[in-house]
Amino acid sequence: MKHTASRRPLFWVILAIIAIAPLAFLGMGNGSQAAQTVAESPTVLPFSHQVHIQEVGVQCVFCHSDALRSPQAGLPSLQKCMACHASVTVDNADAEARVAQVLAAYEGNSRVQWPDVYKQPDFVYFSHRPHIAKGVSCQACHGDVEQMDLVEKTVEMNMGFCVECHREQVAKEAAQAESPSNSAQIGDQTGNAQTGTVATVNPHEQPLDMPRLLDCATCHK
Repeated sequence: MKHTASRRPLFWVILAIIAIAPLAFLGMGNGSQAAQTVAESPTVLPFSHQVHIQEVGVQCVFCHSDALRSPQAGLPSLQKCMACHASVTVDNADAEARVAQVLAAYEGNSRVQWPDVYKQPDFVYFSHRPHIAKGVSCQACHGDVEQMDLVEKTVEMNMGFCVECHREQVAKEAAQAESPSNSAQIGDQTGNAQTGTVATVNPHEQPLDMPRLLDCATCHK
């Protein structure tokens, strides 16, 4: 009995170590994760749409090129920024300071955070590609971005906004389909010219699918 009793303190010490060890390991993991989060905090860079679009003349799709071929418009990488700023000179101290921040972020391989102004809910499907293909301007949904220094939300892109626009497009194309818009000389079977009217048709333009534009499943997959 004495031999068994002498081992009890050691038993409780080992049991305490087993219980505490996972907590200590978890604490180290949290500390490491916190340090990693701080280290990977995104860099926020100053950017003026007004300067780049209005003054310099950069087109929207130069920086947001994914809008031409995919649902998301895409955000420019630092490599794309440096494609210009590696050689472009600026004419004032404030601009020089901004470019220096871009250069520092590029050389430091920093993760850049651009503001997400028009984020849609997960249950909404939106693709830039068909809108760009139909000639919808960026300003129609994003406001006069070329006048903004920092982009602000000026259009409330809710379901009512989208449905109203789709209804307008359906009515517009239906009216165009019913109304001839161009006069042309067409020939009959004998080769004699006669005057007639034909509708102007762009062979490269896809016809508007009117039922699909007003179908719920178009935007709610």
